[in-house]
Amino acid sequence: MKNKEEKIDWNRVIDSLSEKNEAFVEDKFVKPWLKTFFGYDEDAMTRQDSPKGTKKRTDILALGDNQKFSLIVEVKHHGSKDFPEFNPETGIVSDFEQLTEYLRTFYDNVNKSYIPIGIFTDGERILVVRNYYGMVFPIIYIKNLKSGKGVVYWSNEIVKTIKKKLNEPVILTTYNNKGGVGKTTVSYILANYLSKVKKKSVLALDFDPLQSDFSRLFHLDSGEFYDVIDWLEGTVDKKDKKKAMSMRDGNLVLALAKANESSNEAMKKGNLNKYSSLSGSITKINSSAKTISKLMKQGITIPQPGSATPLHRKFDVVIIDSPPGWWYYSMLAISLSDVIIPPINFNNGSSVINLVRFTNQYFPELFKHLNPTTKEEKINFLNLRSPVFSHMIINFFDKNDKEVKEKDLDQVVAKYLEKEIKDSFIRNSLFRNERADGISGRTFDAIRLPLNRSINQLSSLALEDKDRKKVENEVLKLGEIIVSDLFPFMRG
Repeated sequence: MKNKEEKIDWNRVIDSLSEKNEAFVEDKFVKPWLKTFFGYDEDAMTRQDSPKGTKKRTDILALGDNQKFSLIVEVKHHGSKDFPEFNPETGIVSDFEQLTEYLRTFYDNVNKSYIPIGIFTDGERILVVRNYYGMVFPIIYIKNLKSGKGVVYWSNEIVKTIKKKLNEPVILTTYNNKGGVGKTTVSYILANYLSKVKKKSVLALDFDPLQSDFSRLFHLDSGEFYDVIDWLEGTVDKKDKKKAMSMRDGNLVLALAKANESSNEAMKKGNLNKYSSLSGSITKINSSAKTISKLMKQGITIPQPGSATPLHRKFDVVIIDSPPGWWYYSMLAISLSDVIIPPINFNNGSSVINLVRFTNQYFPELFKHLNPTTKEEKINFLNLRSPVFSHMIINFFDKNDKEVKEKDLDQVVAKYLEKEIKDSFIRNSLFRNERADGISGRTFDAIRLPLNRSINQLSSLALEDKDRKKVENEVLKLGEIIVSDLFPFMRG
């Protein structure tokens, strides 16, 4: 491949694109670039009509084979203002809903699979997103392909990073700064449904050490376990008989984060000290994040009772149940995430207000400190650490609400959310695909749980270990609703 790379003066090609239209960028840059660095033949690069019968067409659909992945490229004219927004201070990318829509709509009919990679480019800027069964999130942003070590270097790094990312699990965190909105129960539903029904290898992390409700839903005694962070970082006494983690049903592995004495004492005194201070937590967050990321990506070795041979397990999905509030464990959970799923109570304004406060203030501030981490990443953002907000899980607690009974549900949801998120970061940047009447412009993807499927009822049943059959039935029903929307291509 290298001999092909040397035949093209890529800087000259990019310079020729100045203010040129999409067709010019596609012919002069994108197709030669895909052929040179990704190895696609001309015959493999085609277009495809939307399967929904609209007039939408992909700019380029590059078809893979057993050695290559397939991808969609959305081409823009050079210097286009209609390009995903990128904040170089935080590494946060927004406004890539067009590519998200394509990846959640178009299907690779030749290889009979969903298309795992999407690329936005104007010939100089490049955004790469990963598509995991319809869950779309950014993984690479190149601000200037000619910068630093140049086009050949960055292009090879893009290909290498994509291949690496495709073998890593997708990391989901349920989070809302407000407590009592269903985070833990949604995590429980996802962990059970994905591992049992969809047969995915799942690592479930309880990051709420002060309550450990996620662990209690699985009937784990937190006193029998190491703190997973201590275990990962190798700071536990190997003579200790406690467990590192618990394995369930072959596909599901559970692990706990536990508050240590310092954080417990700080909580009792009402002063979380370094556990609530961003500046005080950032070094520890970065250290723990690197250790846990390595475990998630490379897999973990699980001791097997009665066997000298441990089991090595890699994961498809990691689910983190985050605590409410904004302190060390919630910051760590968010920093590890590819996707954040925020449950809300639609008629509880504080659950929306708290989410707005998080997205407007806490979220960008955290990534201002976390991104970038190396001099090389300051040039271009390979390995982005900027999770997307995927779907609000709208939880209806009160099925006897008079307004819900008398009005169309969409109108009620729109009324509350219009009031609470007007001109917010949520409305302008993070949530896409208008679905609620009364909210104009970009809004959010939303999953509305039916009135007769109350998740707090499920939580109570599971915690009390009452009527396991009913619990399992509810998990199946709610799991189907949530997973089919989060992962529309995850069949079987």
